[in-house]
Amino acid sequence: MRNNRKIDKLTQIFTKKERISNTSLQQNHSINELLNYYSSLAMYHPDLIVIFSKDAEIVTLDNKKASSLFGTAINHKNNLKDFLSEQNYVLLSSIFIKTMNGKSEKCSIEVKNRNGKGMFLALTFIPIINNEEVEGVYLIVTDITDKVRLKQQLTLNERHLNYAQQIASLGSWEYQIEEDKLFCSENFYNIFGVDSDNFICLDN
Repeated sequence: MRNNRKIDKLTQIFTKKERISNTSLQQNHSINELLNYYSSLAMYHPDLIVIFSKDAEIVTLDNKKASSLFGTAINHKNNLKDFLSEQNYVLLSSIFIKTMNGKSEKCSIEVKNRNGKGMFLALTFIPIINNEEVEGVYLIVTDITDKVRLKQQLTLNERHLNYAQQIASLGSWEYQIEEDKLFCSENFYNIFGVDSDNFICLDN
């Protein structure tokens, strides 16, 4: 009778250990599946994707895209650090920590590639969550240099136009029929003594 009880107790202990072991294996398998899933996204996403572990180590990225963007392959987080100013490094480190707390974050930074060419990058940090725990970070790197340059050029052109109109005491306006909106130059408002914050329509 006592032997049967001992056998039953040992069976319970080993069964419990087996359940724990299986749970651990399932969790590891689940994490690997999750990382494989995000790794696949990283390879086929049109932007550069970098998968980080919770320790901020690079798990995977498409080095073909990285080389095209930075002018060199990226194999370690220190390779990325080479392109960052101290201010940007502190900023991104802070954002990484926030992301590890389960919150997605966005920011834009200016960097220089291996050839010294300036670039503007939009960064999106997304937590990789598995069983309510953050297992890593999914970073999307988008080159927005052309958009930023275009915006800068448009701003410069607008500044030059306003300056030229001030010299010539001229103003200009444009009416968009489909949207029923009237757009006026800065000096247009000055000539008529109208606050630029006021809405102007063709009727008035």
